[in-house]
Parts: sequence; C-alpha cells; structure tokens
Amino acid sequence: RPENISLSTLKFYFTTGFLNLTGTRNAKFDNVIFKSTYVLGNSTETSLISWSNDIDSTKVTDITFSNCKFTKGYIAISAIFSSALNTNINFNNCNFYLCGKGIYLQGQANQGNQWTVQNSHFELIFNQAIHVTNGYNMNVSNSKFLMCANGLNDAATPILPVINFVQT
Repeated sequence: RPENISLSTLKFYFTTGFLNLTGTRNAKFDNVIFKSTYVLGNSTETSLISWSNDIDSTKVTDITFSNCKFTKGYIAISAIFSSALNTNINFNNCNFYLCGKGIYLQGQANQGNQWTVQNSHFELIFNQAIHVTNGYNMNVSNSKFLMCANGLNDAATPILPVINFVQT
C-alpha cells in the first residue's frame, strides 16, 4: 500500500492518462501542477487525479493538497466510493482553472466525508465547482468561485449549482 508520500514543486502534464491514488494513505502534495488538454465544453477526457474506495483497509485517506494547481482537466479530482468509508482529504490554497468539473465525490449514504476546501480558487469551471453525492461533514470556506457552472454562457446565467450536495 502506498503511504507516507510527499511530492513538492512538480508539474504533471497529461495528454492521456491521469494520476491514480487508489490505495494511497498519508500523502502530501505541495506546489504541484496538474495539467491536461481539456477544452471548455468537451466531455471526452479523464480526470487529472482519480481514485476509487471500496475496502476500508485500503481506502484513500489523509491526503493533503497545498498550493496546487489543477488546470484543463475534464474533472480535476474524481473520487468514487462503492462503500461508505470515512476519509480525510484537504485542499488548501489550491487553484482550479478551466476544468469541466472541479471536485467530484461520488459517495455512499452514511459516509463521513472529512473533506476540507479552504482558501482555494475556482475559475472557468464548465459544470459544478464541487459536486458531492451522499455523505456528511464536508467543509468549504474562504474560497472564490468565478465563472463556474455556467457551461458556455456568461457569468450572469449559470445553468447548474456552483456547489452541489445531493443525496442519491
């Protein structure tokens, strides 16, 4: 199991593929740039970072992103849960720019999402900046959202919620 990982001052540029964190625990990303080739409105690319959680002993948790940039990804962060697992993920002073969706967490009922997004910036996000299905305890604070959830419309006419918490 990958754990106790620290990555700093790096740049990932994907023309295909993504960073898969499945199974990772206790990882820190500081001043890392994740960039792909997404064009606003396109829906064919993959996520910049993705993982799936289905077993408690290998769940992705205790991950911190500080001062990171997520640019031109169809989905910047995608986490898919097939079991209700409590996880701890933190984003501090991160920048999400020109993405189809910022953070997507597909959770399960009664799941503890100890996710924190603080002091971060979301700009030119085609769909939702943050989209969470199921779970509780997500905290978003001191962050800015510009031109998000409006598809190809202007800022005055959003077509979706900028932050969307839904129970499925």
